[in-house]
Amino acid sequence: MASLSAADRATLAANPVIHSRRVNVIGGGALIIQVLAEQLAVGGGPGQIAASEHDILDGIALPLAQADQHGHPR
Repeated sequence: MASLSAADRATLAANPVIHSRRVNVIGGGALIIQVLAEQLAVGGGPGQIAASEHDILDGIALPLAQADQHGHPR
């Protein structure tokens, strides 16, 4: 995470595994994944996170963030 947030745009753009459209958002996305992983570890979550290019952008993250540790709405 630290290397992504410290890297400038040119460095990120030169990385062959980072798509050019992701250069501006990769740091923020990495931070979100880091926080989710930390929260799942504290809450005894499933122990893994899968990231995909094929996603549902709306409707999943907010209900999960608002749920208690058993998945019930707060």
